[in-house]
Amino acid sequence: MTKHVVIVGGGYTGTCAAIQLSRQARQPLDITVIEQRASVGQGLAYSATDPDHRLNAPDMVHFVTPEDQDALRRWFEDQGGPAFDAAADSGGDVLFIRRRDFGRFLREQFDAYQADNPSGSTITHLQATAKDLEKADGDFLLGLDQAETLNADLVIVATSNERPAIPAPLRPVADHPALLGDPWGRAALGAIPKKAAILLVGTALTAADVIVSCLREGHSGPITALSRRGLQSTRRAITPGTYAVPFWSRITADTSIFVEKHGPQRRVLELLRSLRRDIRAAEANGLPWQAPFDDLRDSVWEIWPALPLDEKRRFMRHLRIWYDIHRYRLPPQLERPLDDAVASGQLRYAAAHLESACAAGEAIAVTYRHGPSIQTETFDTVINCTGPDPRPDRTDNPFLRALVARSLARPSPIGIGLDVDDDSTLVTPSGNKDPRLRAFGPLTLGQFGDPQGTPFILRHICRTMPQIVNLLEQR
Repeated sequence: MTKHVVIVGGGYTGTCAAIQLSRQARQPLDITVIEQRASVGQGLAYSATDPDHRLNAPDMVHFVTPEDQDALRRWFEDQGGPAFDAAADSGGDVLFIRRRDFGRFLREQFDAYQADNPSGSTITHLQATAKDLEKADGDFLLGLDQAETLNADLVIVATSNERPAIPAPLRPVADHPALLGDPWGRAALGAIPKKAAILLVGTALTAADVIVSCLREGHSGPITALSRRGLQSTRRAITPGTYAVPFWSRITADTSIFVEKHGPQRRVLELLRSLRRDIRAAEANGLPWQAPFDDLRDSVWEIWPALPLDEKRRFMRHLRIWYDIHRYRLPPQLERPLDDAVASGQLRYAAAHLESACAAGEAIAVTYRHGPSIQTETFDTVINCTGPDPRPDRTDNPFLRALVARSLARPSPIGIGLDVDDDSTLVTPSGNKDPRLRAFGPLTLGQFGDPQGTPFILRHICRTMPQIVNLLEQR
């Protein structure tokens, strides 16, 4: 009897899981991808329709099969990309492609494997929303919207990023029309009056996307971006040799670059000191800080799992915000409009702690504190740019809530994503594991440290898929 694998989520993670499963299986499988959008491949990140929303990493690190890492560039050129999106080429022989176009690329890759794949598997996109999961007679029973159900021999959770949660100080105005809780709604952004005073809660990549979108639409009113430290996403430094070593080789070596240089390190402070020494050495040789930082980033797959739990928690408390700001950098195309807006005085970044918010007629009055100083300002529009909600136990995703409620999974002990073992198997509250229930992508950050970028996600999928194939053959 043909085994049935259900993949919950059809963004990048779900697309790659379906493709790799169909490539590595030695017998035909029934593979169902549950994705509520009309097509597979977009997910939250790549369903963006705004032409200014771009990948924040170059084309050569975005692929679905390690054997063909140039597929996106060929596709872009075949589609006439240099003509319809000349701005994608920022120099240095790298492309920063629009996120919506990468979504199209993923959809076409999925369609190609759906039509023909090495194992002869049937790949189906079921446009639905997963609501529940329970074990039934040794298999899994998935509850879908409209009271439908689906049986599965194995389930892969690939729901990736969730929409942002409303910060506690903004909850009293959660239903106020001047609050945009979802920053990725282009229609809502377009409806903001051009002279409105805007407050963005958050100062990193999401805020940068929103600001550039508003500026392109002709917004002339003042824009304030506020976060506790006021940190902005850092800039790229593409120099000759930056991409001399293929990225896949950097993250799949037997020993990572950083560990090869410094040896195993079990304390966050040791890592920080080693990184700072590397940066000083690079700068002394006229090189930017990004090069040694990237050596650390591309070694997290080996470093993070080896850290003791208390060290991981220490990192999350004290260093994660600094790591993320240096890790997730602006696409070059966003730098000039942001710089121009700051120079003109239209845009300001503020380092302050958000205290409270209340309705002020059609506007919202926001109180924030910087040191001993407390200030209240009224804004015509407040936009939540805090980024995806990392906590599956408080998400509005019913499927993730059901996993936790039915004791099929538990939150990661560091407070982000779900708890999985080194083979991406979900861990239950009692510490048990069922190898027929796996998770990939951002939900596994607690175990792997940095499964956000596409090649890091693909690395874990490719590494684990042979186990899944063997498991299916044994049943």
